[in-house]
Amino acid sequence: MACPSPAQMVDPCFRKGAPGARGLRLFVLLAACLAVVVAGAGSASAQGQTPPPPPPPAQPPTPAGSTGAGSSGSGSNAAGEGQKPADQNGAASSMSTDRMFLILPTVLTVKDVGTVPPMTGGQKFDVATQGSFDYIELPWYAFTAGISQENNGEPTLGPGWKGYGKRYVINLVDGTSETLLVGAVVPSLLGQDPRYYQMGSGGLWHRAGYALSRIVVIRTDSGHTQINFSEILGSGAAAALADLYHPQADRTLPKTLSVWRTLVAYDTLTLLLREFWPDIRKAL
Repeated sequence: MACPSPAQMVDPCFRKGAPGARGLRLFVLLAACLAVVVAGAGSASAQGQTPPPPPPPAQPPTPAGSTGAGSSGSGSNAAGEGQKPADQNGAASSMSTDRMFLILPTVLTVKDVGTVPPMTGGQKFDVATQGSFDYIELPWYAFTAGISQENNGEPTLGPGWKGYGKRYVINLVDGTSETLLVGAVVPSLLGQDPRYYQMGSGGLWHRAGYALSRIVVIRTDSGHTQINFSEILGSGAAAALADLYHPQADRTLPKTLSVWRTLVAYDTLTLLLREFWPDIRKAL
């Protein structure tokens, strides 16, 4: 369920011969998770120290039969507090338009689990395509291709601008294929919902456990829960598909399995960021 989305921005710098890039990415991800824990703990502490609000002042009784605007408005707010009206514009309008750290889109993050209609197959492909070609993607792949070349990743691709161009295209195809497979193709075939439903409240470790569990548990289009075949099969298919266009020397089963594990691990960390991003944003 790459940097912008849960199954996006995965590049061959993690693969085959780019230890520097791997270390950089893992360091960034671990630092982000540490920031999440610190922000969450600080938020919980602050909430624990906040005194309860004073009780509202007593209101005079309303005469029987009164239909004044004040009484009807109060009743409406009490009944609808914390709820949104049913979505009239389809599932896409219920998803987040926020960006983590102002650049990473969170379009597949859902905040209100009570009023979200199921996504159609066309919407899944539309959202996955938007994520694949978001404006942050092209410079990101340029950056990762540069790291891969600096570390001589997949050396048979060669040096110079020609080698750099090959690495850039491979990175782009890797990230796009994984995003489409995990976010659209497999979910459409199996009727699974690729969105991440934020818990948004509760203890730090409870929310973290929930986010981590979403890598193996997913909601279906009918609202039930299933094993997250979209992530497991989609990322596995992306790793296998990469063997069709990566250099021959890198088409081995151990390396393909390593890429598969890396895709799943990266998407897991992304889920943690999606869960705690509102807390981080508030702290910032």
